[in-house]
Amino acid sequence: MRFEEKLNISESSSLRNELIITIVLSLVISVAVYLLLSTATESLLERTQGSEAYHATMDKQLVVELGNYVEKKRVTSDDWYALNRFVESNQIYSLKIYKNQLLVYDSSSNGPLSTSNANATGSVTETDEISMRATVVSFADGNADVLLTGNYRSVWYRVAGIVNLGIAFVLFILIVMSFMRNRVYYIKELSRDVNRMGEGDFARPLTIKGNDEISELASNLDQMRMTFSQRLRDIGKMQEESKDVITSMSHDMRTPMTPLLVYLEMLKDRKYTSEEQMVQYAEKSYEKALQLKNMADNMFQYMRLDRDTEVELVTVTVAEAFYDQLSSVIDYLTTNGYDVDVDLNFDEVDIRVNLSYVARIFDNLVSNIQRYSDPKERVFVKLYREKNKVLLQIKNSINALADYSQSTGFGVKNIRKMADNMGAEYIVSQNDGKYNTILLFDIANGDEKGDDTEVRGVTTKTIDISRS
Repeated sequence: MRFEEKLNISESSSLRNELIITIVLSLVISVAVYLLLSTATESLLERTQGSEAYHATMDKQLVVELGNYVEKKRVTSDDWYALNRFVESNQIYSLKIYKNQLLVYDSSSNGPLSTSNANATGSVTETDEISMRATVVSFADGNADVLLTGNYRSVWYRVAGIVNLGIAFVLFILIVMSFMRNRVYYIKELSRDVNRMGEGDFARPLTIKGNDEISELASNLDQMRMTFSQRLRDIGKMQEESKDVITSMSHDMRTPMTPLLVYLEMLKDRKYTSEEQMVQYAEKSYEKALQLKNMADNMFQYMRLDRDTEVELVTVTVAEAFYDQLSSVIDYLTTNGYDVDVDLNFDEVDIRVNLSYVARIFDNLVSNIQRYSDPKERVFVKLYREKNKVLLQIKNSINALADYSQSTGFGVKNIRKMADNMGAEYIVSQNDGKYNTILLFDIANGDEKGDDTEVRGVTTKTIDISRS
């Protein structure tokens, strides 16, 4: 999977909408709990605070408090302002004061009673109520009958309403915080995973939960972890290959180096019997020196390819990539006496290649054919398309008499490295005395032509060879 691929995060599953849904759900649950608590407390208050006995007891307590207030403040029975302050501070529903059966104070009035009202005679009903419920309180101007009714239910209902609202609000906060806590814990978990990556542990995958922006970030971080881990493995593999190449090259270079030193030492010490033998030693020395040079050149070419981490590829047709090179190869082989069987199919499809690499690959292939193939046997060259790939196949017979002592294997390594850098494949096989090489190139998509893209870490672009 490429790093650019991302999770499909729908709008309905985004973190923002999850938070909105959580808030709405918390609000609905809190309102429902508030209504249930209000119904329960109202029923409880009706049973405990709604009886007449309870109201009578509370009224008597307020009358006692009124007596203490009057005695302390020396309030008269018709002092409207002082008595009104007592009524307001004690949440009294109704307070009436009668002196000699005359109403001198009424809490429901908007001010002190006028003389005419104060002198009005109370009704029979009021007179009966005074005789049954009134309590005598000693005011600064004498005793008076007091009728008091407290507003106890409103106080308790207000307290219950505040408590119920507080419980509902706390429940709302707890539900929202529970959602936020899960997200925060997940972020902390991701932070620990990232710190572990920073310490060099790329083996353990990151934790991916849910389907929102945070999980998308976690998925992208995990893709980055896998990509970086793969690159570290590739670097380790290349380092091991380089070590093997250097070790192998050091061993191979000793083979021509030993006789070269012997020949040079014999020439230096003049250990030859004739001029003809001296020339022979010189030629042998020169031959071994060339062999060492070829080994050094091959190793240099391999190391140079190993450092090519970014290769510019061009999108061209199959004919533009291979026609000229194949023509040169076939002409060269036929000129040098090889029987070449050609089957070339130049389909009108595009592939991505590095033209310099293509030329060097063909040079290596021709050099191998020239050195190690049987010139009496036919060489097969085939170019064809198979599904979404273009295949170039060259097959020749192995020459059993060829000198393999000078072979270092760098030619095959270089071809494989160039193929890898182009995103292609290189397959080599030997069977029944036949040496078979196949190069496989992916067919480029039509909508990619003309665009700069990145394929397997390689920068690619399209050019028109016919006009360049």
